[in-house]
Parts: sequence; structure tokens; C-alpha cells
Amino acid sequence: MILDLLEAIAGGALLLALPGLAWTRALFPEWRIRGAWAITRAVETATTAFLISLSLTILVGFGLTFGSNGGFPATWTDPLLETILAAIALVGLAVAWARGGFARDPPPAPPLEPAPGSGTTAPLLEELALVRRDGRRIEHRLRRRGLPERERDRLGRELEALRSREAALRRRREGEFAG
Repeated sequence: MILDLLEAIAGGALLLALPGLAWTRALFPEWRIRGAWAITRAVETATTAFLISLSLTILVGFGLTFGSNGGFPATWTDPLLETILAAIALVGLAVAWARGGFARDPPPAPPLEPAPGSGTTAPLLEELALVRRDGRRIEHRLRRRGLPERERDRLGRELEALRSREAALRRRREGEFAG
């Protein structure tokens, strides 16, 4: 009875946890369950391990079912599925060990590629906001009464230059998103 319980626990762990946990460590060796993000990382690790284990179990079962002529004999006396999953888990552990998944200090995470249009856009957006602000100020000054014609012409030229600058900045920003 106890042997049957232990066998069921080991089989369940091989079907639903161990291969996925080994390959989660192999795929994400920089993940550690400690620090400020410990709970989040634990949930991510458990979820990823479960999904990978379940996927591997389905794929191996599918391969065994359709790979043999007489079908897959799923009996307790022929634990072929568990043996294959244990081998997959051992390979995953070896890969995780080689990639530093069990080292005291985790390896650095791979750098993220910037999304198109991201990166150094903050200075561009700040400059665009300043140009717009200056344009609004000039428009406000042009609405005043009693402004000399000479001053009005100068402000009109400044406003036109600011509008040209704003259009050029917009084209540059759109070019970043398009590229």
C-alpha cells in the first residue's frame, strides 16, 4: 500500500513537475526565488514548470501512441512513459547545470532588444513638447492688441520656423516607428 502510494507520487511528479522544472532551470538559469520578486518568480517558475511538464507528457504520450504499431501499452508493468520523462528531466538538469541554473550567483539575463520606436525617444519628445509650448506662447502674444507691425512680423516668422521644426520632429519620430 505504501509502495503504491510512493509509486503514484513519483509518477505524478514525473508527469507534472520534474521535467518541466529541469527545463525551466535550463531555459531561464537567471531566475532566482529570492529578493523583492520572490513570490512573483516562484509563481512564474511553478507555472512554467507545470506547463512544460504537461506539454512534454502529451508529446511523449502522443509519440508512443502513434509510433508503435499496436498502440501504447499504458500499464503499471511497462513504465515506458515515466522512463522517457525521467530521461528528459535528466537531460534538462544537465543543460541547466551547464548554463549555471544551479550556481550560487545567477548568470546575467540576456539583454532585451529595444522595441521599434523606443530607445532614445525621450529627448525627441521633450524637444517636441518645448517647440509646441514656444509656439503656443508666440500665438498668444500675436493675439494681443496694440502690438507693433514690426514685432508682429518677427513673431510670425518665429512661429513659422517653430511649425517647420515641429513638422521635422514629427517626421523623425514617425521614421523611428516605421524603421
